[in-house]
Amino acid sequence: MKRMFIAERDRQYNITVDIEQLENRFQYLLSDNPACAGRFLCDDYKPNPHDDSNITRCKNEANEIKLKLQAIKDKISKHDDSLFSENTGKLKTGLSCHHSFNNDKRYYVTSSIEKDVDRLIEDLDKAFAKYRGAYHIGSKSKTSEARKRKEQRKKIKEQEIERFK
Repeated sequence: MKRMFIAERDRQYNITVDIEQLENRFQYLLSDNPACAGRFLCDDYKPNPHDDSNITRCKNEANEIKLKLQAIKDKISKHDDSLFSENTGKLKTGLSCHHSFNNDKRYYVTSSIEKDVDRLIEDLDKAFAKYRGAYHIGSKSKTSEARKRKEQRKKIKEQEIERFK
């Protein structure tokens, strides 16, 4: 019985620590640090030329947080399913505390953190659309005629040097 208590204590502690770490990562993502997504979420955000890589990186990090939250929820659900007897489907005696912890944590992850992460991903999509409206992605500007002539003169000079060697 003591081993079971210690194992359950460790499991609950590990889950709580994992959720806190993911929550801290999410809060850091929302900060106004230039490397984070906080500045893209402001109403007065004006896109800069290289913001696409930061927005994409922040979105990938938010998706990674979401996947880890889903893994924690799956782990909690798997453990919670093991608390019920297979024959009757009733909660085994003495495990109501485990079941209530699982329900509380699963509800907390689903209702608060996961919703906030989903909202962040949507806001980053809006910021990326704003960026795309300001800067054309993938289209290179046409080179000017003066630039083309200069490059052609350089090529001709290099070819003459090669020819006379």
